[in-house]
Parts: sequence; structure tokens; C-alpha cells
Amino acid sequence: MFARRQRTSQKKTPPAPSSQAIQCAVGFEVEVKNWNTWKPVMPEVLFESFGRYKEEYRKAHSKKDLLFKGKDFDLTADRPTEDSVPEFVTKPFAETPEGLDQMREVFRRIQGMLHSMHAKALEYPERLQSINRFAKEGKVVDPEASIDALEQPDLHPQANVGIRLGSVPELFERSGRFPAKRKADERLTRIKYVNTPEAQAEMRSMVRVKQRVLDAIERFRMWYEPYPDWEPSETFIGLCCYLAHYLDCPMINFKTYTKSAFPIMARTDFAAMYELLPPQEFFYFQLGGGIHFQTLFELIRFESNGDMPLDLKNQIFEKGTRQDQDQPLVDQINGLSRENWLLNITQGMDLLTERNYPGLDDQADELDTLGSWGETYDRVGTQPKRVPILELRRIQYVRDIDELSAVADDIFHTVLELNGTRMPVPPSAEASGQSPAHS
Repeated sequence: MFARRQRTSQKKTPPAPSSQAIQCAVGFEVEVKNWNTWKPVMPEVLFESFGRYKEEYRKAHSKKDLLFKGKDFDLTADRPTEDSVPEFVTKPFAETPEGLDQMREVFRRIQGMLHSMHAKALEYPERLQSINRFAKEGKVVDPEASIDALEQPDLHPQANVGIRLGSVPELFERSGRFPAKRKADERLTRIKYVNTPEAQAEMRSMVRVKQRVLDAIERFRMWYEPYPDWEPSETFIGLCCYLAHYLDCPMINFKTYTKSAFPIMARTDFAAMYELLPPQEFFYFQLGGGIHFQTLFELIRFESNGDMPLDLKNQIFEKGTRQDQDQPLVDQINGLSRENWLLNITQGMDLLTERNYPGLDDQADELDTLGSWGETYDRVGTQPKRVPILELRRIQYVRDIDELSAVADDIFHTVLELNGTRMPVPPSAEASGQSPAHS
């Protein structure tokens, strides 16, 4: 049984929170997964298409090394290795008819550049030398398989978006149910994680987390009365769902990013999201150092623990993460308890953010997006601290270059729906027969 805790005075004043704050822009990244196939022809394609290129594109010594700067999009290197995966990074597009038309024009130009890269790669006489990066020295590469690889582009679109916090549970449910709905679609066979037990468990967590949070809230209300006639706000439910799913993932699959909620990566600060709560909820769950918030999470049941609560005194990353476990910084992150993390969020500090780790620049590449706000490649609007910024990952692999625009349209309109954005049908949509409700 839980004993009722007494309310205590609270001096801190929250910053005029709003549950309806939204980002109003959508930015895209498109990774070129078979880059090694096309890399030898890139200087020629860039020079022919744009009249300039960077010779040092082959080196890519640092993350996001700029290979080419175009109008409204860049071509950057994703990893500091010779096998770097480049990605097209677009500017953020406003959630308006004009923004939608700008997005379509940018993707038309990106598709044209990809077609040029592909055509040159097919002509390149020494292309077989770089087809199979996993082949050991001296191994003969199957020419037919190599040509097939050249003829099949392997593009991975992602999106940086700002989602209204109250819509996060719906986003999770859509993302978690995606494989089941599209099981017959042969494209899913190219998404490597779909049929793994860990992936299925993570997706079940996404689909079920809202009901688990609501059940915990009802149990909490049996023993506590936050204030008369309390009904949890959509914002509060959304925040709890996000945090609960985030705590679930590291227990399901240890090969996870430190700041990941599969398949959605958080580029955000959970303490800043807490500030979006309505004032009464903000104050109540901040009382006593956040003890009520902790108690609520002690009642949530988790997919990773057989539909039972987790021990909040244990580490968030009990199984570790995908980073090098010998690094002191990673050891420090892995030592963070769930309890300490949750309590500090209510007091205005997310302990999984960049500012808490001064030595971050010298550490693993995957750690450099811990709670980053408004960075060059994560920027999706002008109010980055008022909503959760999310990176929508694992959308689908695109094997037809001309499908990219359709995928971008799907994402754009899904964000409109989740944020409740209303806009008239632009001329380009009318011409194609699409509707703003399309998702």
C-alpha cells in the first residue's frame, strides 16, 4: 500500500507552459547506403551538375563533414571513416502550402543528382573494385551480383520534426504498428530489424505504452489526490509515454543508441518537455524533489520486464549501449539510475544531455546528439526548446530514386495530422490528386 504524502510548499515558478506548442517545420535526411559503389564518380557528378566539389570528400574526417553545399540542402558525411555514409540534409520546411512546394522542389533536385550519380556509377569501368566492402583482400567479387547492386539504389530517408507532446503516443502507435500493417509489402524484407525478437518487443512497447501509462495513473489516483478534479492532460500523458518507452528500450535491446526510443531518436531535453506541463501538474509532480513523479513510474508495467514494473534504483542502461564500454564517459552514462534521471527531470535537469558531459567532443560519435537543441543539422524551426524534437528513423528503404518524393510527402502530412496543423490544399497537391490529410 502507498501512504499519502503531504503537499509541501514550492517556490519555483514554471515558464508559462503550453500543451499546444508545436515546431511548424519538417527537415529531412536521406542516407545513401551504397555510397562505396558510387563514390568514385562523385567529383565528376558534382562538377558536371554544380560546377564545384570538395576534393577532400573521400576523407570525411569528422561527423557531418560538408561534401557539397547546395541550395536548400547539403551533402554531408555521416561518419569519420573512409566508409562514411553520406546523406542529403535539407533545410526545414514550414508546415504551409509554400513549405510543401519547396520540399517537393528540393526532392526533385536531389533525385536528379542521385540519378546522375547512378548513371555515372554504371559507366565506371573499375566499379567492381568498390562494390563489396565486406570482401576480404583477394576475394573475387561476383560481377552479376555487383551489377545488381549498382542497379539498386539503397536510400534511407529520415526526418527531423517537432511533434506536439500530446501526440507522441499516437506517433508511437503508428510507428509500432507499421510492420504489421505492411507485412505483405515486399519492401519490408529490406528493413533488417522487422523480424528480430528484440525489434518486435520494442514495437509492442510503442503500441502498448499509452495504455500502461493510463493504468498506472489510475492506480496512482487510488492512493493520491494530486488536486481536486485532476484529469491528466494530454501533455502529461505524452511525456509519461515517451519516458516510459525510453526506459523500456535499453532493457529490450542493448544495441541501442544512448538517446533512442526505437525507432524514434530523441533530439531533445526531457526536462524542457516537463516544463510544457500545465501549471498545476508541473507544481504537483515537482514537489518533494519529484517523489510523486517517481511513484507514478514505479506503477508502470514494462514490456521488457514481463508486464511488471522496473526497479527504478537500477541503471537505465543495465545491458550497456552500443558505444565502446571502455570509455569513461560511457561508463558515467551507463551508471545513471532511472530514479535519479526521473527526479532531476522534474527539477529542470535532464542528466542525459550534452551540457552534463564536457568531454563529449572526444567521445563516441553516437553520443553527440544527447539533448542537442537547434544544432545546424537538427534544426527544424525557430522554437526548438518548446517541443520535443524527434528524428523519425527506419521509415523504409527506398530502392527507386523517384519514390523519395512520395515518402517525403507521407512524412510531411503525418506531421501535419499529429500537430493538428490546418492548411489549404496547395496547387501541386490538387494537380496530383493528393489531400492534406494524406499520410
